[in-house]
Amino acid sequence: MIMLNYAMKLTGIFGRLALTNLILLVLISYFIIYVFHKTEQIHRILHDVTSVNLPVIADSDRLISSIERMNEFRLKYIVTGDEDFYERFNGFMAEAESVSQHLSETVTGKSKTDIYDSVSELYGAFSKMSTAQIKGEEHNNTEADTEIEKVSALLTDKISELKNTADSEWQKKLERSNQMVEKVLHRSVVFMTACIIGAAAVAFFNTRNIARPLQKLGEKTNEVAAGRFPESFYLKAPYEIERLASDFNIMIRRLKESREQKEEFVSNVSHELKTPLSSIKEAAQMLKEGVFDNDPENSGRLLDIINAESERLITSVNGIIEISRLDINDAPYEMQAFDLGGVLKEIIKKTEPIAAAKKIKVVQDIAEELPEAFGAAEMISRAAENLISNALKYTPEKGVINISAKKTDERLLLVSVKDNGRGISGEDLPHIFERYRRGRNQQGDVKGTGLGLAIARKIISRHGGEIWAKSRQGEGSEFLFTLPRSF
Repeated sequence: MIMLNYAMKLTGIFGRLALTNLILLVLISYFIIYVFHKTEQIHRILHDVTSVNLPVIADSDRLISSIERMNEFRLKYIVTGDEDFYERFNGFMAEAESVSQHLSETVTGKSKTDIYDSVSELYGAFSKMSTAQIKGEEHNNTEADTEIEKVSALLTDKISELKNTADSEWQKKLERSNQMVEKVLHRSVVFMTACIIGAAAVAFFNTRNIARPLQKLGEKTNEVAAGRFPESFYLKAPYEIERLASDFNIMIRRLKESREQKEEFVSNVSHELKTPLSSIKEAAQMLKEGVFDNDPENSGRLLDIINAESERLITSVNGIIEISRLDINDAPYEMQAFDLGGVLKEIIKKTEPIAAAKKIKVVQDIAEELPEAFGAAEMISRAAENLISNALKYTPEKGVINISAKKTDERLLLVSVKDNGRGISGEDLPHIFERYRRGRNQQGDVKGTGLGLAIARKIISRHGGEIWAKSRQGEGSEFLFTLPRSF
């Protein structure tokens, strides 16, 4: 069952849209991961450029400048012996050492590290020789100047080489990052174009498979609106629309049945109203013409006919009015706790003359200390009276009717009205609570519009209860309904 439902979903509108969205989601997720990966690579490249290459270039320029200034103030101090020049020399030497230290922490990569090692070695020699000359440890300043200048030139060349190496790497990394950005942009455009085309194709396919069946269903609906009932049809479409078409076919069958039932109802009501009206008219006409002026007994019989037929007419009209009122008035009932057992006993007492006239035995089985029901007592009384009156109609003379009420394990009250009358056929049993069904399989000895059961179902349903029947033809019927208990 689970696999069947899963397969139905995949073939339905939801399944198709879900599958399409899942595929798009997977593709988008893959592309996002790809873009994220490339972005990380670009970020690492730019980080190397900003944290390594550019600082190395800047520090190289600063180191060259510091060495040049050291040479300048070294020579000035040697010539003049001015202590200020000596202090300036020491200041630029401290700056050069600081820059060299920062370079040692910044330089990465074998090529730059090898160059830096040479720079560090040459700077050490340059610093040592310059300090020794300033302190007067060198006896021949001319030779010392020559050696210092030579080392200074080599040092400056190595620093320039380090700078050029960093600059070359910086240019290469920027070029590589630009290529990666262009590649990502190109693939983004291709991917977005493919997604748009794919989504449009899927949308067109799904819309076509949905719109055509709906169009056909709309045509069938227009036929119904025009008063024509088309034959059953099948649509090859997503399962939701197939189910809708199936429900539509069921609706058509029900509408056909409803029209037949209405025609039958009109025929029954016409007969129910016409017969008593005709009897009343004829009896009144005979009284008016004084046919039995000298025969009080027959005159009284005519009055009895008028009275009985008037009651029958009122009952028929009241049934029609009642079911119409229940259809129109959807306002909620004024619910409250009430004594269901007392209501049933009152109905039994009220219908006792009818039972006595047919010598029907009414057996009560109303549970002691029956909990109170929750609902509109007057409406429940009307529904229960319809069921009991219905049982009295179809129970033969000297028959038995059992009326019971008890509580269930589901916080409900269960009422049963059971007779040993003629019963209901299996064909009619599923439809007995539908209006317009009266008389389909009934004999002509029972009069009525057949609205009593429909009214009862309407009332019980609006109370949140259920009503149903059990019957076998020739073995009687049992009508049952449930009501919520009062808390």
